[in-house]
Amino acid sequence: MLRESQRPLTAEERRVLERVLNPGRNVAWGPAITFTAVAAVIGATVGSCLEGKAAWPVGVATTVILAAVSIRANLKARQVENEALRGDLARAQALLLEVEDPDVLVQHGNGVDVLVMKVDPEWIFVLADQELGDERTYGCDEELFHDPAHVNGLPDPYGFPARRFELALAPLTGLLFSIRVRGPYLAPRRELSADEAVTVEAAFTRMRADDPRVKNLFAR
Repeated sequence: MLRESQRPLTAEERRVLERVLNPGRNVAWGPAITFTAVAAVIGATVGSCLEGKAAWPVGVATTVILAAVSIRANLKARQVENEALRGDLARAQALLLEVEDPDVLVQHGNGVDVLVMKVDPEWIFVLADQELGDERTYGCDEELFHDPAHVNGLPDPYGFPARRFELALAPLTGLLFSIRVRGPYLAPRRELSADEAVTVEAAFTRMRADDPRVKNLFAR
């Protein structure tokens, strides 16, 4: 069961949005440098396929063009993200998603666990982030002992996933602010196999139940 509501942003949630929003840093230079390096390899490969004086200029030109395209695309993506963050700050509201008795599957790998939850007939939530094991995500300010029986590694009453819980998010960006456990721990029904792996980039992703990436996962 899923219930949705909104409330005003807390001071800490506003600070989180302001930290993520950085108007002076429109390009994420890590990906841009990676793309430029790839472009250089492609340019060198193209140049090596040619002979004579044209080889070097063609290789350099290919590198420059591909690097410019990658940086432009990265810049556009960052601008779109910043606009959504500004929208969340202007609305000054947090989206609350209250979930009860979800059907939970788990995917292990690469040091990050992925939880895939069918929360009602229409919606599937995917939670994937190292912050799932951070006490602060659950409103706890002290370091807790590790509980290997729980997916998030935290002891009760912070064990997650749970039969009842609440997510607080930024409505436009989907930025996950917090998780509040409201019920007992709920062990995932099964573990996803390698060929069922779900790939997401954000800590929280909301998908339609008929999304091709997840629609068949809960039939088993």
